[in-house]
Amino acid sequence: MQKYITWQPGNGTRYDIILTQLTIDTYGQKAGTWMVVGPWADRARVMFLTEGGYLDHNYVGEKLGIGPHDASVVAMMVAPHIGREAITLDNLFEHYAGAGRTEPTVTVPA
Repeated sequence: MQKYITWQPGNGTRYDIILTQLTIDTYGQKAGTWMVVGPWADRARVMFLTEGGYLDHNYVGEKLGIGPHDASVVAMMVAPHIGREAITLDNLFEHYAGAGRTEPTVTVPA
């Protein structure tokens, strides 16, 4: 299964995430593990996550090479789709309450 998640909080930034659930054992990971790809600017970063438990924004930031605010947003975007709860900076979405704010959209390819 693959999902594309996009969120534009209304402050000029855009977050794009690709989630792919592995169907076979590969990359040293078991089938069912989620591969999370963050295609940032000139490079893409990848992390692997299993279902359940908590997803800490510090872990996301370290694995994807992004700062704590961006990592909090990404954790909140990804966690519900992989059966986890996000641990993030307090009230981050309220901070991004700009006029152009939209909710994250999810696309599952056919």
